[in-house]
Amino acid sequence: MANPSTTGGTGAGTEVIRRKFVKNGDFATAVKILDGEANHLYTIVTIIVCNASTTDAEVITMYVNPAEDASDVTTLLKQQDLPAKSTFVFSDRFALDATDELLLISSSSSSLGVWVTYIDQTYS
Repeated sequence: MANPSTTGGTGAGTEVIRRKFVKNGDFATAVKILDGEANHLYTIVTIIVCNASTTDAEVITMYVNPAEDASDVTTLLKQQDLPAKSTFVFSDRFALDATDELLLISSSSSSLGVWVTYIDQTYS
């Protein structure tokens, strides 16, 4: 396993595939989907967003907030249309570090479900 330590890591650590699910949150304001953790590197494999509404379309935006600083966000997905009864799959891989946050916001919905699959690499 790769060890991102800049001080000569020990090579010790773990690599585990994990998942996180957020359902029926108030996505009209940004919802934190995943939060970085010290001594962990998260490699995001897939993000699935499902609009369970039978009538209302949504527009979603997803971004990373590095260093938990709201003035310095990086947009990964901007104003993606999500029709009623549809699913959007984001399968581009990227990494989250200790202070990064992955957030999602929609035009109004509480009928969204978000499933994130990621690899959790720990190191010492």
